[in-house]
Amino acid sequence: MRFPHSHILLAIALGAGLCPAQNAPHPKIEIRNPSASFLNIGARRAELAHATNPRVLEALKWNKSCVNADQPAPPPGRMVIPHHYLSGSNGPVNPEEGKATLPYRNLNDVVSDGAARYVATGDSAEAVCVANLLGRWAAAGTLLDYSYSESSQA
Repeated sequence: MRFPHSHILLAIALGAGLCPAQNAPHPKIEIRNPSASFLNIGARRAELAHATNPRVLEALKWNKSCVNADQPAPPPGRMVIPHHYLSGSNGPVNPEEGKATLPYRNLNDVVSDGAARYVATGDSAEAVCVANLLGRWAAAGTLLDYSYSESSQA
């Protein structure tokens, strides 16, 4: 089974929450090295530069990036995502759910493509693009107005 690189990044991001240090009862969290990472990016880039595995070489050919992508605009208003199914937990899919989640899926795709390309290549334009895109969404407050009881599938 092959997974798109965005799924791999998502798995890494979700796994990052399992870090034992995050569960430690510290009265004050202190960032000692703002350049630190869960990945040794320099070592990973060096490894990729000398890759010979055909699957790795094929994965490095992807042409998706943040810089070259359409930048998804933050949707206006509250985040309200209809249920995925029209009734219950199976059956026909609600077409409104797909429409409502499209901007968020587009954001995920562009951010994960740009971040993966930055990690693999070191192209700082990708990192700047991702940071600017997330900054625009943050400035718009797009992800702040959400109610689980109203939109549990989001």
